[in-house]
Amino acid sequence: YKKTTQMALANGQLHAGHLETAKNVLGAFDHYEEEVQVLLMLRQTAQAQLKLYAEKEAEGFEPEPTLSVRVVEGTLDQARLVEDHMFCLKVNVGFHTVASRMQPSSEQVLWKETLCLPLPAQALQDPAAAVMVELVREDGQIVGQFPEPLSNLRNQELHKRRCAFPGGWHVL
Repeated sequence: YKKTTQMALANGQLHAGHLETAKNVLGAFDHYEEEVQVLLMLRQTAQAQLKLYAEKEAEGFEPEPTLSVRVVEGTLDQARLVEDHMFCLKVNVGFHTVASRMQPSSEQVLWKETLCLPLPAQALQDPAAAVMVELVREDGQIVGQFPEPLSNLRNQELHKRRCAFPGGWHVL
């Protein structure tokens, strides 16, 4: 079937089934290309953090446990688009909070930021401790929250999460 599709495409002969197959293949490529881009950004972030810690360790510094959160993008259903508002993401663990820069509301928001915050010892020992990701408007109103248990993040591996918030927001 694959060879037949290639021959049909080469000869300019497309049937409804072949066109649908081609669309599905292109859609899969787009999906995997996005996945590769996210993984490359995560790798760059990890390499930068590793280099920084290696330099500090060479100076005799023992780093405090740190959580790095890479915020890539947010999407919003066009039907729910709220203009004239700015949004940011806040990430907190215990008493430590960091925030991304404010972005205007649109169908696609590109943050491409790394948020780093210290992990307090009590949070690391508490099995119920969680990282809270919040979508916040410029007026301070919390649009939605996404808790991620710290116990899911303890193995030093990169984790990818797509946070779904109320109002049609999805953040990666």
